Amino acid sequence: MSIPTMAAMLGAILIATQNPDAGQAALMAVQGASAQAQINFTRANEQEADRIGIQLLARSGFNPRGMTGFFQKLQQSSRFSAQAPEFLRTHPLTTRRIADAAARAAAYGAGSYNESLSFDLVRAKLVARSHGTPRAAVAFFSRRVADPLREDSRDADRYGYIIALTGDGQYALAREQARRLLAKEPENVTYLLAAADIEVRQGNYDTAFSIFSKTEQLYPDYRPLVLNYSNALLKGGQPYLARDKLREFGRFQSLDITYFDYLTRAEAEAGDQVESGIANAEYYFLTGETQVAIEQLRHILRQDAPRPDYYQTERIKARMAFLEQELQLERDMKLRK
Repeated sequence: MSIPTMAAMLGAILIATQNPDAGQAALMAVQGASAQAQINFTRANEQEADRIGIQLLARSGFNPRGMTGFFQKLQQSSRFSAQAPEFLRTHPLTTRRIADAAARAAAYGAGSYNESLSFDLVRAKLVARSHGTPRAAVAFFSRRVADPLREDSRDADRYGYIIALTGDGQYALAREQARRLLAKEPENVTYLLAAADIEVRQGNYDTAFSIFSKTEQLYPDYRPLVLNYSNALLKGGQPYLARDKLREFGRFQSLDITYFDYLTRAEAEAGDQVESGIANAEYYFLTGETQVAIEQLRHILRQDAPRPDYYQTERIKARMAFLEQELQLERDMKLRK
């Protein structure tokens, strides 16, 4: 609750001491105004997010009208559903919002937008992963791969087929499809990672490590490669190599939740509980649990064993000071709402 709202409610309470009916009316007016302010705040944020999204699409070479089409599909798919996704319940796709997005997209002109193979591959992967069940995804992409009218999309369809087959545990067929793609493009990083994933899921770690190593020579410091390689090393019982790879990557790259999740596991399995705790604190911070992150670091400083060394202690203290400032900012922002 914002300070102005609190002040208005106190005023309504004071009025009620003199005139109960007038006080009740004033209180209802304050509550209504507060609710409307929250709605306006949400709408303004949604409009700003849509504007930035359309701008990013245009700058990246994608058709900004795609956002409008996406909104319309979401609206149509949930129009007659009593169980709409939570996102659509909290961020409704109104006709006004769709029209506003369409107007913004139209400002960029018609243009010519070519969808790259990379885009088609990402789309195929998303379709395969969100197709209900792996078996249903296999059937869907099996038909697409066999469709003579989809020759232009054959590689993307085959890649989606590989993802679906792998998810369904049909590793031999997935491996054969991956070989067909790699025969055409032996250095395509997306195909190489898909081939490695097949081996990891089947427990063929040495084969997977060989594919990862080859890919690493072609694409050093490529984030999906480093993270997938490190995860495979952890599953394959090589936490020291996973830790070293993640530490080296973390020296120069911006980091995310998945990175700190893997680093927490790698440090712990390599026997360094202090560094594992530090990485875990970063994981909590990136997930919005700033208070938990601070408590995690405070616990490391207080524990008897293992105790952090001098340099680790100074790092932890400096990070705690930063996180405490962030926590105060978060609290201040909540008070302003």
